[in-house]
Amino acid sequence: MTERRTRSATPTKARPASSPAWDDDIERLFESWLRRVAAAEAGHRRESDVMRRGSLMLGIPVVVLTTIAGTSVFASIQRGDVPTGVRVFIGTISILAAVLSSLQTFLRFGMRSEGHRIAAFRYETLRREMIQILALPRAARPEPVTELDHVRLSLDRYAKESPTIDERRWAKLERQFHLSKVPPDPQWGEHKIRIPEPSSDD
Repeated sequence: MTERRTRSATPTKARPASSPAWDDDIERLFESWLRRVAAAEAGHRRESDVMRRGSLMLGIPVVVLTTIAGTSVFASIQRGDVPTGVRVFIGTISILAAVLSSLQTFLRFGMRSEGHRIAAFRYETLRREMIQILALPRAARPEPVTELDHVRLSLDRYAKESPTIDERRWAKLERQFHLSKVPPDPQWGEHKIRIPEPSSDD
């Protein structure tokens, strides 16, 4: 009996009166950000695959050419008298291997691929969190302002810390995921947020 009184006396955490509830406008904004998160995840995964293939396309020839050049030099030392054509061949292989190795170091395909892979994982984690929120009934969801702030801050941080997606690839993703240039116009109570129209001087 005492335990029942204690539980009933415990106040439940109520939603503040000024805090908006989930409605169609807020949910539409949340879904538009979800599409952007999914597009960013797909873009970074694509960039990671491209960079990884680029690393292999440069790395494998470097290994092969360096091995051929090293073997040829060793064989020429053993023979002593080496024809001019062989020396030219060995020199060409060595120069080509050095050029490809320098390109591999300059382009940093491996490091860039890893950066895109980490970015894709971050966006994937955020996407799963947002899908989980939308899967709940509106009454059971956390406060929309808190969730929107979390998503907005995450997107800002990821945009600063992640490598850049190719502009042409992102334009394709915008069409594929139906991304709008500006988010929907949410209406919280009587205070409607309006995005100003561009002036003729712009």
